[in-house]
Amino acid sequence: MSFQAAAASGAARITVGRMTLFIGTNQVTKLNQDPIVLAYEGSRLKWANTKYETTGADGRGYGLFYNGKQLYAAFSVDGTQGQPNQDFRRVSGGATQPWLRSYGNGGGPKVAVVARLDPANGKLLSAVYLSAINNGKSNSFVVKGMNMSGNNLWVNGLSYFAPRKLDGAPMQQIDQTKKSPFSYNITLTPDLKTALRVSAVGWRV
Repeated sequence: MSFQAAAASGAARITVGRMTLFIGTNQVTKLNQDPIVLAYEGSRLKWANTKYETTGADGRGYGLFYNGKQLYAAFSVDGTQGQPNQDFRRVSGGATQPWLRSYGNGGGPKVAVVARLDPANGKLLSAVYLSAINNGKSNSFVVKGMNMSGNNLWVNGLSYFAPRKLDGAPMQQIDQTKKSPFSYNITLTPDLKTALRVSAVGWRV
């Protein structure tokens, strides 16, 4: 894809040094999408990575954040298919809290994946799955923003069912006037191995 086509696509973009990075969706078949990240220096394509998620599940890319050293990306996925080496599970299995390691129970709703990428080539370095929970099954979650909180990564998102505690269990709603989606914050170590803090508007941790 040319730089002009990527720029006209409406895909999210950021600048990393001399490169412009785009994140979006690669239409693999009529019914299947995979995420893609492209990096350009000027109008020249430096690298493209389409191997983050290559299963029959619907995977998409929609957010990028660079803190001057680490590159993070936000993806969505609607279930678990194929083998761990075909999706984010190949680097998420080392997460401290089990709920961060995979999509979890169920399928259909789009959960989020926050991943750390190598800016030099887009290689997947680490990742965690972020989801809401509804009757023991994972449900929809969308990343809305990423920033640094000291040395750690802060992620804000929308949880479409019960927000999760650090251990993955549902929080307790204390303000019944708050309706879905619920604003949710999670702080992660910069290597994405451990969730340190969580909070949600109208919910008790």
